[in-house]
Amino acid sequence: MFMSIAFIAGKPEAFSGGFSKFLLNFCLLSNSYNGAWWYLQTYVILVFLAPLLIKLIKKYNSISMLVISGIIYLVSYVERIKHVLDLGDNTVVVMLVNSGVLVGTSQLAFVVGIIFAKEGIYSKLYNKFHNIRFKNIFCLFGIFMLVVMHAFYESMIIAPFTASAFICLFNLMNKSVFVQKLLTFLGNHSTNMWLTHMFFYMSIFPELTFVPWYPILIFLCLVLLCLLSSFVINAICYPIIKIL
Repeated sequence: MFMSIAFIAGKPEAFSGGFSKFLLNFCLLSNSYNGAWWYLQTYVILVFLAPLLIKLIKKYNSISMLVISGIIYLVSYVERIKHVLDLGDNTVVVMLVNSGVLVGTSQLAFVVGIIFAKEGIYSKLYNKFHNIRFKNIFCLFGIFMLVVMHAFYESMIIAPFTASAFICLFNLMNKSVFVQKLLTFLGNHSTNMWLTHMFFYMSIFPELTFVPWYPILIFLCLVLLCLLSSFVINAICYPIIKIL
């Protein structure tokens, strides 16, 4: 869809590389068209691995599985950042190792989610803290401290841990009906927004996105453009999904 838009808008260079590059992107072996698509291949691999991971975590001790997952995460993270292995110029080997590293750095959060479900961790947190006084204030303070901590320690190696803590704190907060409806609305479009946002601010329509000049207005403009594109995408996809 966006390839067509790029050609109409006179920006064919956004999808340069010829037919071979198109096939690599289409098969999720490259993300040269859109950097935000790096996670699509990883997601597909994790979906295929999910039955095995769930079976293992259900069968074995959760702490042991968390330790193993953490070691895989640490090794993958070091390779991703430091490039310890000398892979030479073999494109296939580089591609395979890169895919493995991305899966390795993404599986920890996936495993943590399965363990949360197995052990009922969030339910236990909810039952323990749901009725405490000033719960929203404590949760907001906790989220603020996560931001402060990450500001002092900027490495993304702590991302799975800060994300898990944020999700728990945010879910524990009481939210008005309006906020819940707003989050549900944005949630229904969030994947489309993630898949398209770089086309607007980087490759095809940066001039349009940055018209407002001020950062918060630029951000709101980007969200609006992504939302509008999401409605169009859903209008095309939903009838196809119903047929399938």
